[in-house]
Amino acid sequence: MKARVENGTVVKQPFTQDDLQAMYPESSVPTVWTTEFMQSEGIVEVVATAQPNFNRLTEKVVEIAAQYSEADGVWLQTWEVVALSNAEKVAAWDEFVSWVVNATYQRLDNFAATKQYDSILSAASYASSSIQRFAVEGQYAVQARDATLDALFSYLDEVVSMTRPAPSAWEDVEQCLPALVWPE
Repeated sequence: MKARVENGTVVKQPFTQDDLQAMYPESSVPTVWTTEFMQSEGIVEVVATAQPNFNRLTEKVVEIAAQYSEADGVWLQTWEVVALSNAEKVAAWDEFVSWVVNATYQRLDNFAATKQYDSILSAASYASSSIQRFAVEGQYAVQARDATLDALFSYLDEVVSMTRPAPSAWEDVEQCLPALVWPE
């Protein structure tokens, strides 16, 4: 990534071939930029950096102008964590809940598949089967589904009430859900 700098301040980031052409519309500009050419035009390489951690339900990360690092002698990509607007928070929450609920059902479906059922719904439909083995598995599927969804929605309530931090990965949610193990 490149930026254009004037008097030590970033004036355009990112800075592209099209930006250079716009500066010199009547001229042809080089497609390969040498170090000397970039220096003469105030164009600098910007070193990519990792985004900071943030709460996806209340914040977002935005890229701001690159900063020069005296210690490293390079321009660094720079990020800022900012609060979401109320509308963005509602959208983030809806997206988060959809993701968590879908991932939870996928977990249940994957568990049911270990006994050759199409889904947790399919496994649960055997709860009243006249065949003992299927009835036991079906009843357990209902119990597992109920316990999992109860734990999930309790977890979501805690996230909403801010008594539990928002997860940064599926593993944060999954550890709050009951273990899924077929009865012997």
